[in-house]
Amino acid sequence: MALQIDQKTVYAVQLAVEEVFTNLVKYNKRTIADIRLEVEQQEEEIVVRLQDFDVDDFDISAPPAVDPQAPLQARRAGGLGLFLVHRIMDRVEYHYHNRISTIILAKRMREEIC
Repeated sequence: MALQIDQKTVYAVQLAVEEVFTNLVKYNKRTIADIRLEVEQQEEEIVVRLQDFDVDDFDISAPPAVDPQAPLQARRAGGLGLFLVHRIMDRVEYHYHNRISTIILAKRMREEIC
């Protein structure tokens, strides 16, 4: 039996990666270093690792509290994207060492019979 990745999982991973990558580019304007992106299968998970070099520390594993039910006028700007990443991914990790930010996003795969 072949292991297939269902479209919901693919969409969730793509959305989370796009949100995190966009934040890295948007908020780390002082660096011109590349961002490394690695994707791999680890047992029953899709694991994405993003590394941003020569950047300040910003821990995305603890996003600010967001009330998605609050009216737009009552919300403060920012935070909704990271809130969404945490909702759709099964695991979000952050590591920082020597000005290198490493973000790990993991999503369990579902088996489908072809």
